[in-house]
Amino acid sequence: MLTARCNPVPQRPRPARLVPWVAVAFAFACDPASPVPLFDLGHAGPYTVGVETLTFVDAARGRSLLTEVWYPATEGGTPETPLHLDAHTFRGAPPADGRFPLVLFSHAMQSIRLQSYFLCARLASEGFVVVAPDHPGTTFFDFAPSRLTPALTDQPLDLSFLLDLLPVDPLVGEHADFERVAAVGHSLGGYAVLAIGAGHAKNAVPRDARVKAVVALDAPLFKAPLASAPATLMVSGTRDTVTPPPNQEADHRDAASPKVLASFEGASHLAPASNWCTIADTAECHPPYRVGLDPYEALNELTVDFLRMALEGDAAASARLADTEHRFAGFLHLRSDGL
Repeated sequence: MLTARCNPVPQRPRPARLVPWVAVAFAFACDPASPVPLFDLGHAGPYTVGVETLTFVDAARGRSLLTEVWYPATEGGTPETPLHLDAHTFRGAPPADGRFPLVLFSHAMQSIRLQSYFLCARLASEGFVVVAPDHPGTTFFDFAPSRLTPALTDQPLDLSFLLDLLPVDPLVGEHADFERVAAVGHSLGGYAVLAIGAGHAKNAVPRDARVKAVVALDAPLFKAPLASAPATLMVSGTRDTVTPPPNQEADHRDAASPKVLASFEGASHLAPASNWCTIADTAECHPPYRVGLDPYEALNELTVDFLRMALEGDAAASARLADTEHRFAGFLHLRSDGL
């Protein structure tokens, strides 16, 4: 068991049933040594971020998807405090005019749709509509080991189901551009987005051609061909012991171009891919692990520029993407093909 290494700090309330999303147990009861905001306004894009919670029911598969939507908004709405933390987002804020690229986010095993709030809110502030479901059977409320194998089919199919339904949703359907769709996921969610991007025959997941770009954070070894994957950004942490770097390196070698592999020196499985060290404290929130605003900002910038390049053909974003390693020298290393 990994345990926290500081004294309890009772003034910050935490969700009573919070459990981490990796196959190890953590004890936590104190503020992290290097807190990272749920959403860093100091590096936000030009849009206010609106947020809504919706439910989509797939009656054919008997699955109800509690879903968070972050979207570009104008001023208004009620300040949001998910997990009892300031988020700098606004529930019910009026959507900004226009249609914006759509990003699906898939959470990790034993996790929740809010796990990477920093990234989902940042994308919305930059002009993306972000849709993140809770995947029944792999949330921290309902996970059991027996549910892992079915999740290899169900979790990616949840994302394709949402793509079927979202065009008629009053919020997302009015403001998302379904010709510009990406999927982002962490750990098991990283597998899920690769699966809908490339297909996974063994797990009965067909390729979804509507997905034009994939961002896989700390994904496991895919164990299926990736030659038909769309543009792909893969992220690896050098201290990740759950899905170690050889997994992402092998996936990257097998993927089609354009593709990018970003390696974060000192990063764990939890940070900077998730807000775990914002929510609670574990050994992975302390040295020798690297946790701080810089790696989170590097991941945000990589993702934004990669998606602008892949979905919009933005040459300036491609140039910024190639230069990210220099801007974050010392802990970020990029390997790319086809930029």
